[in-house]
Amino acid sequence: EPNFYWASILSDASGSDARVAIFSNCDRLELFFDGKNYAALHPDRAGFPHISYPPFFVELPRNNAQRPDLRIDGYVGERLALSRMFSGDRSAGRLHLRAEDAELIADGADATWLVIGAVDKFGAPRSHVGGQITLKIEGQGQIIGDNPFDLAPGDGWGTVLVRSVAGGTGRIRIAASHPQLGHAEVDIVARDAK
Repeated sequence: EPNFYWASILSDASGSDARVAIFSNCDRLELFFDGKNYAALHPDRAGFPHISYPPFFVELPRNNAQRPDLRIDGYVGERLALSRMFSGDRSAGRLHLRAEDAELIADGADATWLVIGAVDKFGAPRSHVGGQITLKIEGQGQIIGDNPFDLAPGDGWGTVLVRSVAGGTGRIRIAASHPQLGHAEVDIVARDAK
């Protein structure tokens, strides 16, 4: 898990390379820019001798006009365990909408968080995104929170609650829309309180 937003590093005009951390329980990480090998990383065991899984550190170029995609491959021994992609193209974002729980008890008190934000074309989180998110709800549920709400205060992310209605069972569909990021929907099922 990187502690940086890739597209933001690329557009940072502050000058020198950025020393950033990547957190993983892998033995080795391989970084690629548009498929070309950039770096092989190992955990910083010398700097963090008392941590089971120390962070990995790398210098990344700031203000890179090429805007390459970043791929991080994680290895356990010699086996590829995980590969993640991050887009350098800030214009290719989309809206992310996820409910913490897929089911609610229809008692009028049960609720779940909706997590709403901006992701790149690979689904990796983006930052520095503003604009209004408008929510619509169908079914036996209520939105608790600002609607619409601005993404800017949360740096491109926000949450609201969806609460059940007493005795109101069935599907609850929530639709979110943003002028640049588009539209996303999620369903929650409200079940009888028995």
